[in-house]
Amino acid sequence: RSFARSAVRSASSGASRGARTGSSFSAGLRTRSLSRSHAARRAGRVGGVAPTRTHAFFPFFLPFGFGLGYGGFGGGGLFQLVFMAALVYGVTQQLQLGDGGGGESFTSSERSTVLRVQVGLLGSARQLQSELDRIADRADTSRPSGLSYVLTEVCLSLLRNPDYWTYASADSKAVRTVDEAEAGFNRLSLEERSKFEEETLVNVDDRRATKSAPAKGDGQPNEYIVVTILASVGGKVSVPKVIRSEDLRTALTNLAGVPVEQLQAVEILWTPQDVNDTLTSNEVVADYPRMAPLA
Repeated sequence: RSFARSAVRSASSGASRGARTGSSFSAGLRTRSLSRSHAARRAGRVGGVAPTRTHAFFPFFLPFGFGLGYGGFGGGGLFQLVFMAALVYGVTQQLQLGDGGGGESFTSSERSTVLRVQVGLLGSARQLQSELDRIADRADTSRPSGLSYVLTEVCLSLLRNPDYWTYASADSKAVRTVDEAEAGFNRLSLEERSKFEEETLVNVDDRRATKSAPAKGDGQPNEYIVVTILASVGGKVSVPKVIRSEDLRTALTNLAGVPVEQLQAVEILWTPQDVNDTLTSNEVVADYPRMAPLA
């Protein structure tokens, strides 16, 4: 069956609070329990599951001389007119579903890759927060082209700000079926979302929600911003182990280049989303142990 929307539809219920762990997805993508009593920081989230492209019609033709009497009308008259109208409608639906490269149906036996790339940036990268907000606001996450836009634009935004990169990690897992990809993607999404106190900007499967965050009163400057990219892709897509900035650049470039027809699901999470919120170095170490300082 096709990659189900349930993989990211859990967003409709709101933000996750506290510790949430999933069963181990793989040796390379293990989940973990949060040690703190509650999650911290407000976050933004944008993405969705790519609608599958189905065949709206099966092309077949009847010869114009074929006679089919019905209510006094012959096959060369009203019947063929109705048939051609239905055929035109089917073609139109097919083109709309295609969405200019809108993806093929994924079968349950197709191999897929589930990927996670995380980037920790200096908190002074305020323009990146604003850019992520704009991407989330503009994106049509109900369409494959919209999800491709989200993935490409977020990767490009990160690639344009290398001076702010401080920490990073990348991991991926090839799975044998779309069902495994769905389960793995869903677990990673829940793991990452459980690190947030609340989600103040959401656009997932074209379900949108915003929540104003109260201004913090301590005046503490923000130290870091963390951006997480989750993707499930039909076929094989590789990302290197991130040690140096060049490795991160390769990982982001590979993700940005994924063809729209291969995208099964995409989710971008960033924290803090609100400019008044803060994320300290201690919180980064506690919540993102996979990320390491870039050499």
